[in-house]
Amino acid sequence: AFVLPGGKVVVFTGLINLLGSTEELAAVVAHETGHVLARHHAERMSTMSVFSILKILVYALFQIRLPQAGLMLGVFLPYSRVAEHEADSIGLQLMAKACFDPGAMPNMLAKLHKMERTMEGTAAVPAFLRTHPLTNVRVDKVMEQLPKAYETYQEAGCGRVANSLRQHGFSMLP
Repeated sequence: AFVLPGGKVVVFTGLINLLGSTEELAAVVAHETGHVLARHHAERMSTMSVFSILKILVYALFQIRLPQAGLMLGVFLPYSRVAEHEADSIGLQLMAKACFDPGAMPNMLAKLHKMERTMEGTAAVPAFLRTHPLTNVRVDKVMEQLPKAYETYQEAGCGRVANSLRQHGFSMLP
C-alpha cells in the first residue's frame, strides 16, 4: 500500500487478500493516512533538496563528490524507518477514534511478517538496508501503544457502539 499525491491511498489486491477483516484493512488505510497527516512525503522532498544543495556546495568548494549510497544509508533509509513507526502510531490512534479495533493493527502486521518470511527464505535483507523497520519490531512497538489506543477507543464511545452493533447481530466488531 502507498499514498499518491493528493492523499489517495492505494492498496494492492495481494494485500487485501492477505487481510482477514475490515479492521485489518482499516489498519492499512490508517497507517497510510498517518503518512499523509505527518506530511512524510513533504519532509522527504525537503530533505532531498537540502542534500542536493549540500552535494553541490561540497563539490564546488572541495571538488569532492558525496556518494549517493552514503546518503541513502546514512540519512534516507533511517528516516524512512522512523517515518514508518510514526505512521503506525498515528494510524493506531486514527483507528481507535474511528471505532475500529486497534488490536487489528498488530494482527495485520503479524500477517505481513509471516508473508515476508515466506517470501524472503534465506535471503533476508539486512535491517539497515530496508525502507521499513523489521515487521516484528513494528508489531512490538504497536503492542506497547495498544493500551493508549484502547483508552482512545473507549473515550470515543466505541465500546458502546460495538456493544450496540453486537446486539443487532454484527459480530465482526470487538
